[in-house]
Amino acid sequence: MRRRIPSFWTPEKDAELAAMWQAGLSAAVIARRFGNSLTRNAIIGRIHRVPGMSALRGKMKPPSPSHSSSWTPEFDDQLRAMVDEGKPTDQIANELGRSVGAIRWRLSRLKIKREAPSMPVMRAPEPIEPVEALPFVPPESSAPQPVSEPPTGLISIMELTEHTCRWPFGDPRETDFSYCGAWKSAAGPYCSNHAKRAKSTAAELRELREQAMGG
Repeated sequence: MRRRIPSFWTPEKDAELAAMWQAGLSAAVIARRFGNSLTRNAIIGRIHRVPGMSALRGKMKPPSPSHSSSWTPEFDDQLRAMVDEGKPTDQIANELGRSVGAIRWRLSRLKIKREAPSMPVMRAPEPIEPVEALPFVPPESSAPQPVSEPPTGLISIMELTEHTCRWPFGDPRETDFSYCGAWKSAAGPYCSNHAKRAKSTAAELRELREQAMGG
């Protein structure tokens, strides 16, 4: 008579398999948890052989008595108090032993509106004190600056500068030949007085030249 080999599957193993299958674990994960060289196909085969086990997938466990109890006025008052304290929905659900969806549904039924989280108060920027503007200082020019005061009296040719009048005095052949030396106009080589005199002299020369040509 052949000796019957005891099966791996006992009522306790079937209950454990049913619990893991109902919890959503895959056949491969369940096989690894059982060990004993079980394969994924062995787990699937056992699920289909045990009546009703394959239908457990996706079904929720029956709620605990605390969860299935009705919403009492005391419970609603506690819910309102937690909302007034500003507790988040997930924390309320955890403390009351309900799901987040159940808490939201009850808040909607009770028409309890949660205040949006307050935004941080933005302070207006402090006014900036006006800064006194500094006077504009033009950049220094590279051109030579004139002397503060023009030389006084006649000067020699060695003392002439670009700022002194070049109106001659005397005979160039003599040692006392000199120049005006006054502050000259920027438009010409002479000071204002000698510039007028030069224009008058030029006009006289033109008149004499015209007379000579006419004569």
